Amino acid sequence: MKKLTLRLLSLIIIVAFIAGGCGVNSQSGSALNSDAGQSPAAQSTSQQNTSPQNTPADSGSKTEKKTVTLAVAQESNELSGIWGVADKQKYIEEELDKVGYQLKILGFAAAGPAVNEAFVSGKIDLAYYGNLPPVVLKSKGIDVSIVSIVDSQYNFSVIVPAGSAVKTPKDLEGKRVIVGKGTIIDEYWGNLVKAYGIDAGKVKVINDVANANSTFISGNADALISADFAAHLINKQFPIKVIETTSASHPEFASQLVVAASGKFSKEHPEVVTALLKAYIRGYDYSLQHRDEALKAFATNSIPLDVVEKVYSNRDKTFVNLDGGIEQADKERLKKLNDFLLEYKYIEKSADVNSLVDTGFFEKALKELGK
Repeated sequence: MKKLTLRLLSLIIIVAFIAGGCGVNSQSGSALNSDAGQSPAAQSTSQQNTSPQNTPADSGSKTEKKTVTLAVAQESNELSGIWGVADKQKYIEEELDKVGYQLKILGFAAAGPAVNEAFVSGKIDLAYYGNLPPVVLKSKGIDVSIVSIVDSQYNFSVIVPAGSAVKTPKDLEGKRVIVGKGTIIDEYWGNLVKAYGIDAGKVKVINDVANANSTFISGNADALISADFAAHLINKQFPIKVIETTSASHPEFASQLVVAASGKFSKEHPEVVTALLKAYIRGYDYSLQHRDEALKAFATNSIPLDVVEKVYSNRDKTFVNLDGGIEQADKERLKKLNDFLLEYKYIEKSADVNSLVDTGFFEKALKELGK
């Protein structure tokens, strides 16, 4: 079992972001700058920069570009999904070049909490992560805004070992269940408790984010609340059984992935935020016309193509949940999240969702693209 755990860790440790997403509790995290496993945008920029706001080191360049720093809530600095398409098709490079910028990607192994710390300290300009952390920041009076929702249906699953006698979430009473407390998964667990009438006092909750997958496959837990991507990834080498998933039931329990921007940066450099969103929209349009090629671009060193194909096999062929826009329903979803955070005392004050969401940048990006 130890050998199995080590093999799996080499493949899935990077998807702590996928398994646990983004949290509330403050903890330190490391930003990676090495070129190993990077996207093209990350590689070209990290070779020239050692800090988020540095200009390229090549003094012989005719035009020195400034750097915009995008945080991702994962150990690597790979871009996935539509962002991966926009990167591989050079849309990010092209759009940023027009405004004199280049992209630097920072991966945070400690996910949401570390990304939030980076926002507060001014180390990053934007972040691609779950919907929960920016709500927390807003509730604390931090100037941040959600400028795009890049996945309005981020699905979760409850998984157990294939041979487990557990059949429904109700059967988890008396069991050890891994739940990333204070994360988007924690909200999903809270919804399941209510929906299935689970006596939470009878469940031994294991609070684990970074090591959740290895804890589960090593037999130190009976169940894992996970994102769909991570569940499929684990199943490649460790047989599992899915007893509940938002992709088949309770779609209203699914979460969101967002792009959040520092208030200071978005006010001082609105053209850069718009440029990035233009690149995203171009990536989305490309994906609509080239679905198979898009799925290949969705894959990364840590998330193989076969897993991507399984996750998207039953989804809308038009990637409607990935269009990047912000609808009223998305705002209502954020308000429900805010209510959850208040109910479970993760935040002391309610976040003003209306001021948290800023659709102006995305609308401007659409207009500049002639849409």
